[in-house]
Amino acid sequence: MKNKKGEVLAEILYTPPLFKIMVKSKISSKKPAFNALGKLLESEKSISRIEYEIVTDNDDLKEIVIKNVNDDILYNKLKAGIQAILERISE
Repeated sequence: MKNKKGEVLAEILYTPPLFKIMVKSKISSKKPAFNALGKLLESEKSISRIEYEIVTDNDDLKEIVIKNVNDDILYNKLKAGIQAILERISE
């Protein structure tokens, strides 16, 4: 996952049903836009029955693990949403 400047934000591992995003750049979990990430995942949790875990270390986002991603449509939907949010947070 890259931002508009071409800098690597995160690395994606997708092996159904596991979708894992390992953050490579420093992204603070204290920014207001970070709440959008939680809302996106909570929304998909109720709609698509996914399970997720957001891993932080000293207020920096390290990893997002999403389970029960069983089709490419859901994967692409989550990837696009998370990428947009990470780009916004990393600015």
